[in-house]
Amino acid sequence: MEKKDFDNHTENIDYLKQSVIVCRENKSTYKYNNKSQYCVAKIKVDGGLLPNKEIKKCDWLLVNWDNGVSYFIELKGRDFRKAIEQIESSINRLLSDLSKLKVTVVNVRIVTTKTYPNFKQNNEYIKLNKQVKKTGGTFISQNYLLEETV
Repeated sequence: MEKKDFDNHTENIDYLKQSVIVCRENKSTYKYNNKSQYCVAKIKVDGGLLPNKEIKKCDWLLVNWDNGVSYFIELKGRDFRKAIEQIESSINRLLSDLSKLKVTVVNVRIVTTKTYPNFKQNNEYIKLNKQVKKTGGTFISQNYLLEETV
């Protein structure tokens, strides 16, 4: 996969330096406040970059082309385990292509409508969190709204 493949599924291709990027689905919202005015692509993964309905994939991918940081985003109703599977599958399919484009840091963001108080004991979470930390990234999960400023 080349950069043009990512660009073809970038929702905000004409305005990469927008100050706020919002991903919303299933009553869950992720809000990226782009205070530094980086070039950040909002890429539709499910039904876009990875159109195959047979494979698991996350909803969105934000790529900061200026500093090589990515955000794999899953907006979920209730099934936290499925969200982890979708993110993990997406990372496995896209990480080598992103690395070739100098995007090396992987962040995971999951927003759900149900609380999972013990999710940090989940084996799938532990495995994915280790993989993310190796890249210098972070794994954050929150209910309904996850907002961060970069």
